[in-house]
Amino acid sequence: MLIFTGPTASGKTTLMKMFYMRIRGRGGKCVYFVSPPFGGLAYFISSFLSMLLVYAYGLSGVLSRKKRLAILEVANPRLLSRVLSLLVFADFISKVLQQAVFTVLEKAGFTVLVEDYYPQMLADHLTYYKLYRSSSKMLRSIIALEYRFLTKYTRESQGTVCIHVYAEEVTRALRELKRSGGSLGVGGFYNDVVRDLLPRAICERVGLNTKFVVTGEGTINE
Repeated sequence: MLIFTGPTASGKTTLMKMFYMRIRGRGGKCVYFVSPPFGGLAYFISSFLSMLLVYAYGLSGVLSRKKRLAILEVANPRLLSRVLSLLVFADFISKVLQQAVFTVLEKAGFTVLVEDYYPQMLADHLTYYKLYRSSSKMLRSIIALEYRFLTKYTRESQGTVCIHVYAEEVTRALRELKRSGGSLGVGGFYNDVVRDLLPRAICERVGLNTKFVVTGEGTINE
């Protein structure tokens, strides 16, 4: 399995698709997935809660277009702190189920490529834990379980590699402008720490083989 991590607009998806095309071009079996934090069951829970807030509070059109957790953070951070353990647990269960599917695919001879996945999930969970429920023993226990699960998987699967993709800030900003049609997306702390430093630190801490790739406009350098 190859896990692609890195800041927003660093080139993860593009690089993953390049690997996919190269493997398939050589006759190999390959599949790729995007597995962002708070996806799966957690996505549906947070989407339902954010929709309730939009309608209950009569939120403006601008706020209603924000992403799920962003609405909870702005409109009712106390609610987010109360349901955070549920969201984190639901996210963890979704990743466990995904891992079961990935294991079957690998046994069937497929090379599995996945963007974000466990390292990014842990990075987001740790960040929200510190921001909203630093005294929650349940949340701390769930995150500790996630860490043990990743450590166990790393020891059992020697072929898994984390490819951490990075692009200079100007390059990322230009890509974001192209994607959004002229408006910049999320940056700052989330990109620099939660999507860059933390996933790298987690991969290295659990002993996951980590490769670093720097992308530029039209170039990829390892």
